Amino acid sequence: MRVSERKQYVHFFARRNGLQDFVVNDVQAQASGEINNGDGTYTYRVTRAGAYTAGNLVEGRFFTYTPAAGQQYFPGPLENSWNAMTYPGVSSSASSQSTSSSVSSASSSTGNKPYTATAVMPNGANLAYTTTATYTNGGVKITFTTQENLNWAWVFTPGWNNMSRLQGNSFEVTIPNVKPGVAISYYFTVSTVARGEANNNNQPHTWLVQ
Repeated sequence: MRVSERKQYVHFFARRNGLQDFVVNDVQAQASGEINNGDGTYTYRVTRAGAYTAGNLVEGRFFTYTPAAGQQYFPGPLENSWNAMTYPGVSSSASSQSTSSSVSSASSSTGNKPYTATAVMPNGANLAYTTTATYTNGGVKITFTTQENLNWAWVFTPGWNNMSRLQGNSFEVTIPNVKPGVAISYYFTVSTVARGEANNNNQPHTWLVQ
């Protein structure tokens, strides 16, 4: 996974066919586990060789910690959120990345499918919502949908982006000039009509653009 800051602790967990059978503590201390990309971002990676056969369901997630950001889960935002892929059996090793992800209450993306997550805003009004991210024509379209009436919705990537209302309480914005292979991390701040503002700035969504 590629993130926008260096992490003090990184742990990795993997499941095979629904059962957790692989844990790597302190990924950042492993050989080639932490890569400084030279642009302020860091990549954390784990490789597991010879463990999978064609058709295995492979799921993975990362736990990270820094004093400033606290505990974070990738793909998140919930702790029990996993990325998922079906191992094709074309190589002898498989690595799991946390950035192409699923949330426990939502289906999600692998390959060229869009990212989809369902979550609840942890700060301010506890607002349930669904978000998607789709890569097309060099940009990433991010959507936000909720059942509650909103005045406006913003998304931070990390820069501020004002979202356009599609209909009802569905909003979208397209982030231009995004390259495949880059992990995009984003969070929302919204204004509800009845209960004030809400945000998930400490539980962002992360998706590996493909």
